[in-house]
Amino acid sequence: MRDPWEGGRRATRIVATLGPASAEEETIRALIRAGVDVFRCNFSHGDHAFHGRTFERIRRAARTEGKPVAILQDLQGPKIRVGDLPGGGPMELAEGREVFLVEGLRGGDERTIPVTLPGLVKELREGERVLLADGTMALVVLSIEGDRVRCRVEQGGLLLPHKGVNLPGTRLSLPCLTSKDLEDLAFGLERGVDYVALSFVRKPEDMLDLRERIRKAGSNAGTVAKIERPEAVRASEEILDASDAVMVARGDLGVELGAER
Repeated sequence: MRDPWEGGRRATRIVATLGPASAEEETIRALIRAGVDVFRCNFSHGDHAFHGRTFERIRRAARTEGKPVAILQDLQGPKIRVGDLPGGGPMELAEGREVFLVEGLRGGDERTIPVTLPGLVKELREGERVLLADGTMALVVLSIEGDRVRCRVEQGGLLLPHKGVNLPGTRLSLPCLTSKDLEDLAFGLERGVDYVALSFVRKPEDMLDLRERIRKAGSNAGTVAKIERPEAVRASEEILDASDAVMVARGDLGVELGAER
């Protein structure tokens, strides 16, 4: 792994996330002058053209300011979301109401919520909870009925399309690196990113797989494990041993475990 700060004195690093509002070169230069050491590029948003331009601007700004900075590519991972709701949404979820979850981007009627989880009916079990929109709404699984999951609304609210879905009691079998992640990873490594962050890590093997893919691509980029799932907390020591750094992603982790924990 390259150390862009080799020979420097400060051990603590300042990481700044760049988005459309902050990705102009002058802004990046100002951030470098303010002390930023690492620029995080979030591949959950933006296309390759946007991120490619951002990489170029970071490197030009670093040369102009005469300061080494690193690029952290943050892969999206298997983030689960609500799809398009009937009529374009929103959907009113009243406490006690029964609704159905289906796999895909679109549902069929006003009682159906599409969810972007491959193998939905195989992943969920009776009694498990489904949290929606950062945990502000909650369902409990009643039964699996064909290609649908019947649920009861435990905590209601107004559900909007494309909100996040968390499954705190479910042991997911889907791979940590999605097909999108693999395409994004190849793009980032070709352009010399310094670090790669992997989202929704569950076990050390996830990080070892990422490290091997980086090595096979001829890169020495460092690896960062994002702790966002209860399984990752339980295996945190082993995951740390398999990674160069760990990022505690408080948003999804707080939804999964509860902020008080």
